[in-house]
Amino acid sequence: MTREFKRIFRPFILSLTALLLLTACLPTSENPVLVDGEPLRDPALAGAWEGVMDDASDPVTLYFIKTNESRADDYPGGLDLIMISEPYNEEGPQDWAELYALSTRIADRTFLSIEYRRDNGEEITGSERGFHLFMYQITDDDHLVVAGVDEDILTELVEEEKIAGSISDSKWFSEVRLTASSSELAAFLASVDVDSLFSQPLGPFTRAAPN
Repeated sequence: MTREFKRIFRPFILSLTALLLLTACLPTSENPVLVDGEPLRDPALAGAWEGVMDDASDPVTLYFIKTNESRADDYPGGLDLIMISEPYNEEGPQDWAELYALSTRIADRTFLSIEYRRDNGEEITGSERGFHLFMYQITDDDHLVVAGVDEDILTELVEEEKIAGSISDSKWFSEVRLTASSSELAAFLASVDVDSLFSQPLGPFTRAAPN
C-alpha cells in the first residue's frame, strides 16, 4: 500500500520498532461496529480538529461533516470525514483523503468505524476498501483522543477464533480482514479488554471550529 492514508495512519497502529515498515496494509473490517438503538452519528465530533497523528507526521486537520440521513449510502446517517495533511515544507503537496465515520457506544466506551473511500480524489477499491476500527474520547477540555487497534493482539484473537476474520500472509506482513457482522463485532468488543486491544494512540486533536 502506497497511499497517503497508509502513510498517515500506519505509524500509530504499528509498534515503535516497526514505524519505518510502512508498506503493510491496515487491518480492515467488512462491516462497521453497530449497536441496535445507538446513534450512528456523534454530534460532538462535528467540526474541525487539528493535530498530528504522531511525532513524525505532518500536521493534519480532520473535518467531520454532518450528512443528510436520506442520502443513499449503505449506512446512512454517519459523518463524512475529510482528512487534510499539511506538509511542514511549504513547497510540499497538500494531501487529502475522504472517509466516512460511524460511531457507537458499547458500555462506557465510544468507537468509530471509519471507511476509507477516496485518496486525493481516487476511489479506493479492493482490499484497501473497508472499515478501520478505533476507540475515541472527547475530553472535558475539548480534545479528541483516538486509539487504534494493536495488530498483534487482533491477529491472535482471529487465530484463536474469538472473532471471525481472515489473515493473508505476504512476504513481510500479514493482512487482517475481519468478516464478522456488525452485531458480532459489538458483542466481541463488549467481551474483550478494549484498553489492550485499542492501545495505539493517535493525536490528540484540538477542536478548531464547531460544525
